Amino acid sequence: MGDKRFLSGNKITKNDICNYILSECNDNNRQSGRQKKYSVASYDSDYKRYMDQPTCPDAIDDEEDIEELCEMQQREWDEQEDYERKLQDIHDRYPDFDAEEAAFMGVDPEEAERQALVDDYLNNWY
Repeated sequence: MGDKRFLSGNKITKNDICNYILSECNDNNRQSGRQKKYSVASYDSDYKRYMDQPTCPDAIDDEEDIEELCEMQQREWDEQEDYERKLQDIHDRYPDFDAEEAAFMGVDPEEAERQALVDDYLNNWY
């Protein structure tokens, strides 16, 4: 072998293999110029510097914006509750109608009521 890490010449011994593996590990552990080796102290200081920074630029600082977002979220919840209530009302009128499945599928309440009416008519048609 032409590798100078093999000391025994032509015959490779277990010791040569162990030395080769150790030298490869040492080569991989050696830091290059591009890599920055972090110590616990530098990591802690970087983390502290990051945590001491003001909130990220995308964060919402204005109280009015926060209130507006809360109102938007409340409107969405109210709309969802209204939607589920409409589907539940259809289920109350037509027991074969599955309100939970319709809510999961995102079915329009008017379309769901028409379909429930047709299904009810067909189920009771003799």
